Amino acid sequence: MDCFHPVSNAGSSTPPFFSTKLQNAALNEKEVAADAPSAMNQLSTRERELVMFEIHGVNQVTTGSTEFQQEKLRSLTTELAATVRGKSAFTSAQTQNPQYTIDPDFRLLFLRSTDWNVKESAQLMLQFFRAKFELFGQSLLTSRVTFNDLSPEVQKGVRLGFIQVLPFRDTAGRAIVVFIPSLLENSGTTTEDMLRAAWYTIMSASADIETSMNGLVVIHYLTKLEWSKLDRRGIWQIAKFQQCLPYKFRAAHICDTNTHGGSFYHAIFIKTLDAISRVRILYHSVGSHLEVVYKLQTFGIQERILPLDKNGMPTREGHQKWLSRQQRLETDAGNIPRVLIPTNKDVLKGRGRGVQNHVGNLRFRHMVAERQNEYDANDMFGAKGIVANKVMEAIESEGGRFLKDDGIGWVRLEDTDAREKISMTFRSQRKDSNASR
Repeated sequence: MDCFHPVSNAGSSTPPFFSTKLQNAALNEKEVAADAPSAMNQLSTRERELVMFEIHGVNQVTTGSTEFQQEKLRSLTTELAATVRGKSAFTSAQTQNPQYTIDPDFRLLFLRSTDWNVKESAQLMLQFFRAKFELFGQSLLTSRVTFNDLSPEVQKGVRLGFIQVLPFRDTAGRAIVVFIPSLLENSGTTTEDMLRAAWYTIMSASADIETSMNGLVVIHYLTKLEWSKLDRRGIWQIAKFQQCLPYKFRAAHICDTNTHGGSFYHAIFIKTLDAISRVRILYHSVGSHLEVVYKLQTFGIQERILPLDKNGMPTREGHQKWLSRQQRLETDAGNIPRVLIPTNKDVLKGRGRGVQNHVGNLRFRHMVAERQNEYDANDMFGAKGIVANKVMEAIESEGGRFLKDDGIGWVRLEDTDAREKISMTFRSQRKDSNASR
């Protein structure tokens, strides 16, 4: 593949975000083994504890009240005014489309991704525009990049599925992105186009409000990979996305079933990230796909949602469905609020194992089972509806929603439809219970 040649940042004294060279430092297994404990030792006891909580998804997520968010937005404006000096991609964006750069929803992406650290959010915004300018140029600097904005070569890269957004979350409610570098082999995809395809996919996932709040977990699945053909410079640039994209990086699982070259891949990420981010990189060097599955399950990632068959070979069916939805969402002229990836508190209407085994549906059926006797005992007109209402209120009080798939995304059910689903579940579970006696 070609080395990356960034778009010229003419007139700016800022060096390119995407370098064309790997760091000169040797990247070897011994160095990686020494770096991970070193990164951990740079953290305080409290910082280590918080990072481990986040990796396992048991941390508390700060959403912030409206007043809190407004105060942070004002502080970010002040920080940017004090930080920006001279001509830059950010100032160019301000001139081109000031409404884009000051949009509160856009800026909240950066604040949430840094856990409301204003200084870090300001720096991340500057890096974001530097990187975006280099990848997409002036024309797309102040607009959301859609699939139709991409060149045919980049669209081909997206369709490859080397980076995929999974349809369901982990048990902690984080969105999951899977990177499968073997799908890039012999594809003819250049480093530049790989980066543009990855940018499009990650930013599409980050636009979801729940993902913005809860963060992302990344899985790097290394199998059936010829290391001599791996675009190592491109992988290094992908690792740098952590420094420029507004997503909350919770953990990365590098799953290596090759046993040849995985430590080098790990080293690229270790050398690119800061101390706290390094600790979030978990390297699983195992002998089989089944062992990978067991490892990921201990972190709340279910086998059924992985884009891999039983032998560990990559699949694209889920990715093609996601991409089709994404394209329709980008061209949809309506103004219907949609959920891109349901949360684990949501109850989904539909068929198939994916829906029935969704965490929210499992909790919902358990909740129905707890009230089954109460529902069956009420024969008076409207009494069963009262029990159904209790279930609906319990789901919604915990932040859950009743959703259906409209072919583009998940939309909320009307209350009458939600109550009907609840009543049908009561009847279905009673029938199953009677049949098992």
